[in-house]
Amino acid sequence: MLISILVAVLMQSEGSLFRLSQHPDVIGRIAVTNKRIIDARNELLRTLDLEFGLQDRYTHALFVDSDMTFTPRDLDRLIAADKDIIFGLAFKRTENDPSPAYLPLSGRPDDHEPLLEVLASQKLDPIQVRAGGMAFTLIKRSVIESVKRRVTIDGKDSDMFEYFWDMFVRNPSSGRIEHLTEDYSFCQRARDLGFRVFLHPAVQLGHVGHHPITIRDWFKTIGIEFDQIPNRA
Repeated sequence: MLISILVAVLMQSEGSLFRLSQHPDVIGRIAVTNKRIIDARNELLRTLDLEFGLQDRYTHALFVDSDMTFTPRDLDRLIAADKDIIFGLAFKRTENDPSPAYLPLSGRPDDHEPLLEVLASQKLDPIQVRAGGMAFTLIKRSVIESVKRRVTIDGKDSDMFEYFWDMFVRNPSSGRIEHLTEDYSFCQRARDLGFRVFLHPAVQLGHVGHHPITIRDWFKTIGIEFDQIPNRA
């Protein structure tokens, strides 16, 4: 399958761009700075669509947050998985709670048993989840085209599309109304359309703060020794 990837960088970072600049499947890069996250994500995809969409030049978009640490091989892993939406294992940037930033398939935010089982097995195969952040996320173009909607201005459809917006949904287990941020609602809408969302446990990212928050920090908080961290080679 011919792959052509556009890299969409939230908050411009030369480091993030440089790490992927030589990848053979990357055909272009766009970056947005100084905007609210939801506005920046929408502008990135609108720009992508305007500059590359008409020529059918891309098959995937890779969202990258500039405060993530990763390697070009991490992109290779996402490509090889061949999923509708797949993202790397990123962690919250708080030392007291550096838990993984995703929503498990069960819908319970703290239900990390499926992830821990895969990590313990050393196979590190992708696992299906409900949603995840866009810190390092590869999305097929078919998903992007399916979830977008026209922006309404003064009660009329405009020529502008949006891809990300917040949602309020009812949790089927608790019956409570819950708020979904723009990245989680993107995943929810894709799932409603029949697409599937995956987390790749071999793509272990660092979230830059005082130091990069990584899987080591999470393992430390849940009592797993560092020498038990899986080898993702």
